[in-house]
Amino acid sequence: MGFFRILGVVVIVVLLLLFAYTFSRAQPLKYEADAVRFVLDDLAQDESFVGRSPLFSVYAANKSGEEWTVVSKITLSPNSACPEVFIRTYHLLPMRHGIDLAVVTSCHAGTFLTYPEEAIIATSTRPDARSILYAGGRACGFAVPIVAQAALEYCPGIDVSALESFAAASPGARWIAYWASEDRELLLGLSQSGAVLSESG
Repeated sequence: MGFFRILGVVVIVVLLLLFAYTFSRAQPLKYEADAVRFVLDDLAQDESFVGRSPLFSVYAANKSGEEWTVVSKITLSPNSACPEVFIRTYHLLPMRHGIDLAVVTSCHAGTFLTYPEEAIIATSTRPDARSILYAGGRACGFAVPIVAQAALEYCPGIDVSALESFAAASPGARWIAYWASEDRELLLGLSQSGAVLSESG
């Protein structure tokens, strides 16, 4: 009799846990931060990015009724000379997303730069940038004006105040390419079309 009683309690507990899980997953997401977290968690678990040093960010999150539309940016090999950028749009809940839209690939920057990664690509053929990369360095790209949090997410450890000072001293620059190795840093201010307007380092 004791065995069936314990078994009954176990079954009830399991059913309650399943109900709680299902209920929590079915609840609409009320806040933008929850929708963004949901998307970033899903991206972090996507096995197709393994080995590509992915960097994820969210461009926009909009709510219509009970459904969120979240536009995310995926950067693969973000600190290399040829990063790749994809846009993925999520619809929540239930969660679904379309095919990733490739916007920066094949080490090609557009005629007018649209993404920070294109600042890297636009300067990647320079001998000084190449020498930094060959020395084990890294590259990062930034839009002007500098957004401190975004800069640190893309390029952990960067001196944001030095980056802001360089941007302020580079009138007309819309993008900054940053190349750094253990013994050298190179900052390049670029126009919207990718022309180098200023240099430091």
